[in-house]
Amino acid sequence: MSGFYPLDVGVQWLWRPAGGAGVRYLPEAQLSGHTQNPDGTYSQTSFLRVTPESGDHQGQYSCIATHLGASYRKTVTLNIAGASGPSIEDAIGLFVVAFLLYGLLKLGSWLFCVKACPAVEIDKVSVFI
Repeated sequence: MSGFYPLDVGVQWLWRPAGGAGVRYLPEAQLSGHTQNPDGTYSQTSFLRVTPESGDHQGQYSCIATHLGASYRKTVTLNIAGASGPSIEDAIGLFVVAFLLYGLLKLGSWLFCVKACPAVEIDKVSVFI
């Protein structure tokens, strides 16, 4: 072991809403056991399961790791898809899907009619007046 004792690591998770009104400590974060790497250093993983709730859209999540008086912070912004309404990409995607489904339905109905409906020949009748 090198001079690093892995149990001296502290990890905290914080959440700040998009408006920046207050910070909430998140005690439900998980912390893995430490593992020793081939180069003699140690690794430890912390993660947080997020269940989207009303009001949690566009929030910032921060993980703060401390060891031997030094602290390291990593902050990410969570953007929940569809929270601000559909985008132009969503509308284009829906149009393309609808167009493809319409084409498949038309093709299917045409194939069904060709297979199910017998061919009818109409004899030509000439009428002379």
